[in-house]
Amino acid sequence: MGLAALGQSDEGVTQVLRDLVRIENGRPMAGSAEALEMARQAVAPFERARGDGDVEKAADLTASAQAAFADLADQMLEVALAGSIGNLLLSGGCALNSAYNGIVRRRFGLQAVHVPSAPADDGTAIRAAIAAWLEDHPDRELPQCRTPFLGSAVRPSAVDALARNLAGCEIERTGDVSARRVADLLAAGKIAGVMRGRAEFGPRALGNRSILADSTRADMQGHDQCAGKGVRGLSSLCSDHSRRGR
Repeated sequence: MGLAALGQSDEGVTQVLRDLVRIENGRPMAGSAEALEMARQAVAPFERARGDGDVEKAADLTASAQAAFADLADQMLEVALAGSIGNLLLSGGCALNSAYNGIVRRRFGLQAVHVPSAPADDGTAIRAAIAAWLEDHPDRELPQCRTPFLGSAVRPSAVDALARNLAGCEIERTGDVSARRVADLLAAGKIAGVMRGRAEFGPRALGNRSILADSTRADMQGHDQCAGKGVRGLSSLCSDHSRRGR
């Protein structure tokens, strides 16, 4: 849904996509076969050939899909929040829709909205394992974990290996891993990678391990991002902490 903010939603397309799912008592149910066929016909004009630089067409389609998602999610939350004290925890794969997460608090007048760092199948599986462990060990207390940065730290040797193995990769060890610095790289047509501190647990990009690019640029199409074949135009920013091995 990264392009949704750049496009204009079409109410007709949005309605057709919305009809793919119906909400009954706060639960999503699959739509009819007819709705599926209507959706297929509605999105056909947006099809692009590989290498087609018409980003606006793709952005309009994703904006319509995002609008349909938001409408359906609103219907579910209206039921879920009945009698709520104003706090909401979102989990599941759809909780990774950051565009919706950013507006749901305002839409429902909530005090707080929390999305776990791994809300989808990965985190759900771990939470199921923890629940089973607690059931088997009722006398044990689960250690508190108050940070999503549970992964490995950046090692200088790994940064050096990255520079050797990725053709066209420029490594910059800097204390300035700021939004402005990254924006300058993106404006220059670079693919910017950010590595600092410990890695995040889960798929959410929380700022310590990020690969960013301007998807509106036609010259971003077809970039080979496989490590074995090289990443063209990649500029990697590493926090000074990585140089000290922290």
